[in-house]
Amino acid sequence: MNQGDKLTTWIGDWSDTVGLRAENRGNVAAVLVVLRRIKSEASLRAQLSEIFQQVDNPKWRGFAALSLFVTANEGQISGITGPRVQSILLDHQITGKYLGIDGGRSSRGNFRPVRNLLSSMPAVAIDSAHATEVEALIDAWEETIIERFVRPALQPDPIVVSMATGDDSEVILKRILDAADERSICGPVAQHLVGAKLERRYRKQGLVVENHSCFAQDKGLDRNADFTVHNFAFHVTISPTKALVRRWEQNASDSLSCRVLVREHQRESTKRLLESNTTRRVSVHGIESFVGLNVDEMSTDDQTDAVSVLADLFSIYNRRVREVERDSTGMEIEVRGQS
Repeated sequence: MNQGDKLTTWIGDWSDTVGLRAENRGNVAAVLVVLRRIKSEASLRAQLSEIFQQVDNPKWRGFAALSLFVTANEGQISGITGPRVQSILLDHQITGKYLGIDGGRSSRGNFRPVRNLLSSMPAVAIDSAHATEVEALIDAWEETIIERFVRPALQPDPIVVSMATGDDSEVILKRILDAADERSICGPVAQHLVGAKLERRYRKQGLVVENHSCFAQDKGLDRNADFTVHNFAFHVTISPTKALVRRWEQNASDSLSCRVLVREHQRESTKRLLESNTTRRVSVHGIESFVGLNVDEMSTDDQTDAVSVLADLFSIYNRRVREVERDSTGMEIEVRGQS
């Protein structure tokens, strides 16, 4: 086995025993920052090399080396900031936000994984005389950490919904939108639910329902609304404003009948925004009832139950999400307990 193969094997063994967990992002970030510093700072490697020569016991070597990475008051690992961690991840083509709003704040909880890292580190990782080999080793080390601990943490679980025969369609849809709201993606989920409903409703007529990323602006795409079917313009929003009212009325003046879709609890307040509407071609509907009522109608037409129609609807929804959204995993809907 050559030196490169030995290092690869060692990295794999290390990542299994060092105690990192994908869910503990602070620990993972601390290890990544420490590794990057060792890679880029020759003077730091020289200090580590001196400690390695003086201290034979790996455990005590880890404690001694740790002192090079803590702040002056010994309260935390230095240099762990959100931007610094994101810069490291960007080198691995990862753009998703990894640390939260207080991600720059480290704690003594990060000491143990960093100490384990330093106590188990092979001497070649700090050999200043072989900088190229050091860089290759740490690059491979980083990649292992990224693949085992970072990427899994940035792949959120889908929105899970349980359904059983007899469940009310509107209640199920409300649960989904509430769950999406907790993830701050209620607007995108609502838009794609409406798109899926329209596609299923009109697919027998061969009508293609447009599909756009929820992060694309209507105006930039030269479209009047989120969806236009025949002479109906559908606007989906969870934040109705007077500025949007003007857009809806503009669409109505262009001989389109506007269907404004908001959360059920926003329906009455949105109607009040439209009190000055004189064309009467703008109507307001709750998303839950708009999609849910049509589910009940489609189940009657298809001579099946509403739960089966919803399962088909969510399948269409997931496909549409994957077609246009870059990060779709956390937006997808998974049905469990269907009966």
